[in-house]
Amino acid sequence: MTATEQWITDAGLDGAVLINAWGWIENALLKPEHWQAVGKTRGWPDNDDTFSNVMEWWRAKYIGFFDHLADGLTIEEALLALENK
Repeated sequence: MTATEQWITDAGLDGAVLINAWGWIENALLKPEHWQAVGKTRGWPDNDDTFSNVMEWWRAKYIGFFDHLADGLTIEEALLALENK
């Protein structure tokens, strides 16, 4: 399973529909509620002292994902990079 497919599964989304429909995965990745669902599935803490209880882990991953895209990574590479942090 690719990192993208795993993210879709962890978000509780219908992967077959998203993967087969152009643009659906991109739209899903933009929605914070999907990142929250992934965080719950993966057991990310809601907040942490390293973020001074201001930023939840899912939000840090969400922002980090877009930082990786801005650095030129593909969606798959960006999701893999987040898993390795």
